[in-house]
Amino acid sequence: MNRSINIIFLSLLFLTKAFSAAGQEKADSFATMVTMALTQKTNADTSDIEKIFIANGLVDIQSIDSSFQVDLIYSSNKNFIGIDFYGTLSKAYFQKDVAEKLVNAKKILEKEFPHLRMKIYDATRPLSIQQMMWDSIKIPGDQKEKFLANPKFGSLHNYGAAVDLVLLDTTGKTIDMGTEFDSFEKLSYPLLEEHFLKTKELSEKQHSNRLILRNAMKKAGFNHIPTEWWHFSTCSRDEAAARYAMIIHHKLPESVKAADLIAEENREEKIIEGRINKNINIVFKVQLASSSAKLPRSHQIFKIKTGKIEEYYHEGNYKYTIGSFKDIGEAHEYQFKMRELGYTDAFVAGFNNNERISIHDAIELMQFQ
Repeated sequence: MNRSINIIFLSLLFLTKAFSAAGQEKADSFATMVTMALTQKTNADTSDIEKIFIANGLVDIQSIDSSFQVDLIYSSNKNFIGIDFYGTLSKAYFQKDVAEKLVNAKKILEKEFPHLRMKIYDATRPLSIQQMMWDSIKIPGDQKEKFLANPKFGSLHNYGAAVDLVLLDTTGKTIDMGTEFDSFEKLSYPLLEEHFLKTKELSEKQHSNRLILRNAMKKAGFNHIPTEWWHFSTCSRDEAAARYAMIIHHKLPESVKAADLIAEENREEKIIEGRINKNINIVFKVQLASSSAKLPRSHQIFKIKTGKIEEYYHEGNYKYTIGSFKDIGEAHEYQFKMRELGYTDAFVAGFNNNERISIHDAIELMQFQ
């Protein structure tokens, strides 16, 4: 252990002694993680984010199967936000049991389809990176919830329990899934595949390719979500919170204060408490219109006979929805009907206790109902 690490470690021990027994336990927990990260047997080029992953017991997938292909989409600016969030990180880290299941999924795939390979686009994502993504995307606040998981709820990526991946052929070319990875199109929804097969927007071959990926992942113990063909996880958010530590940071602190250590430990607890202890009541509604001023009752939207129009105020605008559904599939069927009636911009929005949230969050929070 070099001199600088000794100084940091001794400072941590000194600072944390000033706190209560409960606070001491929290500070010690985070201080231990920082010290472990600083003392990893890594070279000078190892990034902070990788040291933090290792200190939390995460494993590099290629340390289990060196043939696994990894191309972290957020380690470059070639992603939908156009920003490099991970820097020099080039390895995909997961919880050990998740990594083992993923290696098994790869074996299942290659046994059934020897001409196909898996490529990982995203793995563990610290909550701080999730926050940076949320803050960086240059779209109105009310639009963010269509596309991004809100960091205030946390994500399975934050626990090292989720993976985003694609399939390749033997030449290394990505096989056609109907949309690009991270597409915001409804065409990327597994939930709506039957609909898009009927409209011919999704081909039988594209659908078959998705099923190949889903079946291999399912056999290995992964679950998929209804809105992203590329995203898989091994458990629900509450199960992840019970089994694993949330990865909060992507950088090691240059100077550590005991109060900060306690605050950061509490941050995960607040996220989990906000999810589990708060009354969860998820519904999906079809949004038809948005206006900076209230629409008069004489507006044509209030003349729709198929359902009750509801108004809510969100991100500086008055917004108008119709219908309320517990099942997202039913909500999308209703959305299609509204589009046929001329409301071509109609979309499905998620709500928890009348608070607008992202579809991704709504789907995962439903597990707590």
